Amino acid sequence: MSLALARILCSLAGMPEAPVELLSALTGRGRRSGIGLHGFERGGFLIDGGRTHTSETPALLVHRLFPTDWRVLVVIPGTQHGLHGPEESQAFQDLSSWPEASSQRLCHLVLLGVLPALVENDLSAFGSALREIQLEVGRGFASVQGGPFSHPFMESLLQRLEEAGVVGLGQSSWGPTLYGFAHANDASRIDVSRILKDACTTFPVEAFWTHGSRTGAVIAG
Repeated sequence: MSLALARILCSLAGMPEAPVELLSALTGRGRRSGIGLHGFERGGFLIDGGRTHTSETPALLVHRLFPTDWRVLVVIPGTQHGLHGPEESQAFQDLSSWPEASSQRLCHLVLLGVLPALVENDLSAFGSALREIQLEVGRGFASVQGGPFSHPFMESLLQRLEEAGVVGLGQSSWGPTLYGFAHANDASRIDVSRILKDACTTFPVEAFWTHGSRTGAVIAG
């Protein structure tokens, strides 16, 4: 939202093509990761190199478009909110240092699991590696959020979606939003709709299918 507002203000000030580095400086975004910045600029699948002592914006290492027949499920609970702002900053300070073995495992899963599967259009392998990444990251955040996921209901819902055939399921950042993947013509998407409809009777959620963005943010209207 802050990047979008900065882009609109820059456009009104006569700078419609303001670079993402300027938008980052104006909004204070990209302090820990460049994924949001690069995603805003170009969409798609992204890997950044993290912050260094010499760069203001984390370097973009990989950019690829998602296959056109992959669909993304997004599930947003209506009554829960993930950590953000000062609470998120404090949470990162409270976390213990990330174990080197865990970092190595995550790098292995990204470079030898997720990325090759994306290039080869292998959604099953992509989902398997991404699911393991989610579990590894969730264990690292467990001391702050009380477990690998931010809310027990969302964890149970994720298990039901996985049983229905959705792959690559995980939690977005601190949650509580969930995501997952399926092929556009996958029959399991019908079962997913039933599961989500049943879930809404006890725990309000907003859910929709979308696809990976193939462009960056645009000003329309």
